[in-house]
Amino acid sequence: MWFMMIVSVIVTAISIGRMVEPYTPEKLQTAFWIVGAASLGMGLIGLIRLESRFRDEMLAPSENYSFREMLAAILKALR
Repeated sequence: MWFMMIVSVIVTAISIGRMVEPYTPEKLQTAFWIVGAASLGMGLIGLIRLESRFRDEMLAPSENYSFREMLAAILKALR
């Protein structure tokens, strides 16, 4: 994961550098829109089939907790 993060930072820097030659504010803005849209698209593709659909039989009724019970468990863990 760290390797891919570093690679993506390097690729993004090189891409933006090439997109804005010669520099103008309009080219810089366009480059940021393109890179932002590309990263959003890749993130959305990464979400496909990330988790299976929720099924009622996956949770037994005993595993359902109220908001108060969850808050109490969190506060107890923070102490």
